[in-house]
Amino acid sequence: MTLRTRLALTLALLAALTAIAVVSAGYRVTSGRLSQAIDSSLSDFSLRLGSEPFVAQRICGVFTPQPDIGVPDDTPPTVSAAVALVNQRTPPEVGRRGRQGGQVPVGLSIQCINSSGTVIFTGAGGALPVEDADRAVASGGIHKIRIHTVTVEGTRIQIRTVPVLGLGAVQVARSLFENDAVLGSLLRRYVLIAMGATLLAAVAGLLLARRTARPIVALTNTAERIASTGDLSITLAQGAQGGDETNRLAHAFGTMLEALRRSRDQQARLVQDAGHELRTPLTSLRTNVSLLQRTDLPEDKRAQILASLREELVELTDLTNELVALAANSNDTEAFQSVDLATLAARSIERCDRRTGRSITAQLSASDIDAQPAALARVIDNLLGNATKFTPPNSPVELSVTTDNVSTTLTVRDHGPGIDPADLARVFERFYRATSARTLPGSGLGLAIVHDTVMTHGGSVTVANHCEGGAMVTVVLPNYH
Repeated sequence: MTLRTRLALTLALLAALTAIAVVSAGYRVTSGRLSQAIDSSLSDFSLRLGSEPFVAQRICGVFTPQPDIGVPDDTPPTVSAAVALVNQRTPPEVGRRGRQGGQVPVGLSIQCINSSGTVIFTGAGGALPVEDADRAVASGGIHKIRIHTVTVEGTRIQIRTVPVLGLGAVQVARSLFENDAVLGSLLRRYVLIAMGATLLAAVAGLLLARRTARPIVALTNTAERIASTGDLSITLAQGAQGGDETNRLAHAFGTMLEALRRSRDQQARLVQDAGHELRTPLTSLRTNVSLLQRTDLPEDKRAQILASLREELVELTDLTNELVALAANSNDTEAFQSVDLATLAARSIERCDRRTGRSITAQLSASDIDAQPAALARVIDNLLGNATKFTPPNSPVELSVTTDNVSTTLTVRDHGPGIDPADLARVFERFYRATSARTLPGSGLGLAIVHDTVMTHGGSVTVANHCEGGAMVTVVLPNYH
């Protein structure tokens, strides 16, 4: 399942759950209010019947004789006799029309039960079912209102059986047909609305998911093409760097792809340049070895060739070491740590003195910077080696380390012929050697290593001709506290 499908389904599910919650709440509230209205109408009338027996008797057409109407006390008429008397004198309609206070509210059905459980009056709404619990209320066995719901011919009816003094009980009922019809219609509408909302959410989610996942799909397609073809020249439309997460991801991926492209181009150029630089000493070595194989070669010529071989091997070794150093600098994983640049410079001066025996004038101020010690030591070694190569034997090489609150500056000056202004802009290129320096040993990688290392440390490096002669290289590194 794709990311777009998952997003669309998730939004549809959330919309469905929300719609179900809203529909359920709305249905419950509506059902509760309708039930409350029905309960209120039934409750008010049934309570009135229970508290005013005359009203119930009037409706049911039954009048219970009172003790003061002359009926002997020892022969009180029964309710059945009263019912017979009323049935002879008063038609059932009297109960429905009745006097003031004896009328039945519209929508309610009435049924009267005597104390023996016999139905003595049924209103216009039709007969109501009488159960044992209703008979118990009429006989006085239960002195409270019984509330229950029954289904008659497919229609639900809510019935309240109310005990009435001197009568038995009155059943007050109301059909729930309209209530159920309203709730059913409302439920169908709610279901349709919920289904529509879910469908709209699914469509909107699919459109939104497509739009959201478009940069991710483009990244995936680009990565798959690069993985299958190895072609880093494939371009990717980058989103706004300050946009949402997907655009930021696309921008970061494009930046990473550009960095990989530059890295591979640099590696390819390094291999080509290294192959070109190695070709010359290897050709010279093959030529000299071929000459040494001659049997008629004079001893002095042989000694000369052996010395040349030795020099070529030294130069080839230096070139190999610098290539290894340059490759290591490109993928250096040495941890940054707090170092004193003056201490590193002092150690490099000692190594240069042991190797060349040259005089180096130093002015060192203690400094505290975050750096890769081995890489930075290689920078100082290269600068001192380059300066001693161009400085006459009787002239010193000058090195200084100064610091302030912002940065630390390393300066190395030689007293050689300086650098041609036309070559100043290219001295940090790999394998580049000025015309005046091509007769001297070297590979043209020393200053390139210096430049790459300083850039890795977030600093800057410049080269210029000193006003009093010679060249001066200045390295500025930031202080981190």
